[in-house]
Amino acid sequence: MDNSIVLAQILGIVFLALGLELLFKRKFVSVAMNEALEKPATLWIMGLIALLIGAVMVTVQCVWSADWRIVVTIIGWIALLKGLFILFCPHTAEKLYRKWLTDNVLITGGVIATLVGLLLLYVSFWP
Repeated sequence: MDNSIVLAQILGIVFLALGLELLFKRKFVSVAMNEALEKPATLWIMGLIALLIGAVMVTVQCVWSADWRIVVTIIGWIALLKGLFILFCPHTAEKLYRKWLTDNVLITGGVIATLVGLLLLYVSFWP
C-alpha cells in the first residue's frame, strides 16, 4: 500500500478525533494543556514527539505534487518544525500555547482539524 494512503488514514483518524475533542471538550483540553505547560519535562516530551513524528513523515512521505498528498507532506513538515521550535525555543513555545488556549482559537482549531481529518479519511479510504 502507498505510504501516502497509510499516513492519510492514520492522520485522518487522529485529526478527526482531536478536532472533535477540541470542539466538544475545550475546557478539558485547556486545563490539561495549562497543567502540562507547568512542567518543562512535559513540554520537552511534546517537542520530542512532534520532532519524531515529523521526521518520520518527512522521510517516508515528501511528495510535492498538486493533489491531496501534499496535505500529508505539509503536515509532516509542520510537525518537524514544531518539534524543533519547542525544543529550541521552549519559553516562547510555552507563551504561545498559553496565549492560544482561548475558546475562539480552540474552536477554530477544532473545525480545521475536523475538516482536514474528514478530507484525509475520504481520500484515503475512498480513492
